[in-house]
Amino acid sequence: MLAEPALGVLSQLNPPAPEIPLEGSVGAVLENRGLLEAAAGRTETAWKDGRLIAVRKVDFADVYAIAVLERSMIASAALQSAILPVLIGAFVSLCAAFFVLMTQRQERALAEKDRRLLDVAESVPGAVFNYSLNEDGTDSIEFLNNGCLDIWEVTAEEIGNDPQPLWEMVASDDLPAFQESVRISAEGESPWAHRWRITTPSGKKKILQGRAIPEKLKGGKVRWSTLILDVTDLETARLELEHSRELLLESQKRQSIGDLTGGVAHDFNNLLFVIKGNIELLGNRDFDPDDAELLDEIRLATDRSIEITRQLLLFGRNAPLKPKVLSLNLPVKELDRLIRRTLPATIKINCILGGGLWKTSVDPSHLQSAVLNLALNARDAMPNGGTITMETSNVRLSHEYMEEREESVQPGRFVMLAISDTGSGIPDDVIDRIFDPYFSTKGRSEGSGLGLSMVQGFMKQSGGIVRVYSEPGEGTSVKLYFPAELKDMREKEELIVDEFDDAMVVLVVEDDEQVRSTVKRQLKTLGYSCVEAANGDEALAAIEKGLEFNAVLTDIVMPGKLNGPALIAKIRERFPDIPAVIMSGYPEEAAVNGNGVDPKDPQLMKPLTLAELARAFRRLFEESARTK
Repeated sequence: MLAEPALGVLSQLNPPAPEIPLEGSVGAVLENRGLLEAAAGRTETAWKDGRLIAVRKVDFADVYAIAVLERSMIASAALQSAILPVLIGAFVSLCAAFFVLMTQRQERALAEKDRRLLDVAESVPGAVFNYSLNEDGTDSIEFLNNGCLDIWEVTAEEIGNDPQPLWEMVASDDLPAFQESVRISAEGESPWAHRWRITTPSGKKKILQGRAIPEKLKGGKVRWSTLILDVTDLETARLELEHSRELLLESQKRQSIGDLTGGVAHDFNNLLFVIKGNIELLGNRDFDPDDAELLDEIRLATDRSIEITRQLLLFGRNAPLKPKVLSLNLPVKELDRLIRRTLPATIKINCILGGGLWKTSVDPSHLQSAVLNLALNARDAMPNGGTITMETSNVRLSHEYMEEREESVQPGRFVMLAISDTGSGIPDDVIDRIFDPYFSTKGRSEGSGLGLSMVQGFMKQSGGIVRVYSEPGEGTSVKLYFPAELKDMREKEELIVDEFDDAMVVLVVEDDEQVRSTVKRQLKTLGYSCVEAANGDEALAAIEKGLEFNAVLTDIVMPGKLNGPALIAKIRERFPDIPAVIMSGYPEEAAVNGNGVDPKDPQLMKPLTLAELARAFRRLFEESARTK
């Protein structure tokens, strides 16, 4: 490259070559080939802004190559300017096609997802739907699966978008709480959960459980994605379980009260035993009239105390029973006469006895007490008079009947005795409590509240059931069901023996000293000699030392290693035919057999009377004399 001063010198030495135009198209340049050739072999010049800035020697080939290259570049630029819009359009079309393809793929994916969600919604055991509540209070259903048919017995097409038919099925008592739960969920945007009852178009009662998640939308609208399940069976099972628990607790409570009552009665029996026995012994003496009257008062009070104690034991199912196989018509006839004499003339008595009545095993004495108790209750319910009806019949109680009433007795044939009245009836809020111990609607001075508890205890001990049916203002019917006795059992007649040739010695085994002393005095009054022991261990030790006796009278529960039955077993290892009488304050103990106790051994309930002791030992010694 020459410096600007040198250029000036050259311009003076060499005149400027013809100016070759460099502007315009390549074709215009090539048309001036002659000019290019003229320039060949001469000095190359370079212009900038129309001014010569450099020169050198060039040939035609160089000049032509430069021209061709420039033409190519210009042609390429022209081509690019023509193709670029096409390429841009193609690119835009390609992008649009790609976008459409991706959109279609997304739509297909969403459709597949919706299909799967719909399949899941249809397979759910319940109703799935979208429920919307607008700000103005109007509501609608936006989606509802086919599960609505199982829940509400209507199709999604029948419901449409209107939830009103569903609201109309809600139980009237549950509707306010239902609507309030929806309101709380909407205002707090909190998850909704509620349980309510409905009645379907067919009249079927159901219990539903609903859960939903609220979503706040524009305009104050709230939408819940909701699942509704039919929990009728589940709720029924839960209620049955709760009821079973209540029954268990009630049974445990009654058992506890019965155990407590039995324990108190046992100790009270021992005290009454002493009082009653000594009163009877004193009765054989001569007293002045005033003292005799006092003694009679004591005797009456004692007998009343014994009766109350037996009622307590009967309530606790601890009372002694002496069942006989008979037709209920026999004791009911006697009760008919007794009740007519007991109740006022304003009360009419009807007695309807069933024909061909099955026999049953029942204690006549306790049956009489139970029926009299019911008759007196009926009298109190009819202060202005009325009618009492006693009726007997054969019935069959099914398994379903027992299950429905939650009775533990086996189904089968029963003999029913119904005592009905036309009195005021039992209020609905009271009838569930009538068998509760010490519960009474009467004043404190009019009843103890143990009457119906005693009846229930008697029926349970007899293997039967008692049912009460009452209609306020119409009357009450109490039905006693006794299991029918299918075997032809005949009672053996007892032989009465008045005197024995030999003196009899009775071994008395009792841990309560007062009871033991009273029994000894009673036996001596009857003409028997006595030896005594405070418990089974002491008695056995005396026997091993050679104690002589002809019979044993023993309590069952005593301190030490040997209780009553175990002592009898030990004694009969030495003397197999020794007669034995068992006494106890607990009747379920007095009814024990086995473990050394023979079914023929008399089993007595405290307190013992002279007559009971006399009969028991008379039977024992008569049997012993007959077998010798």
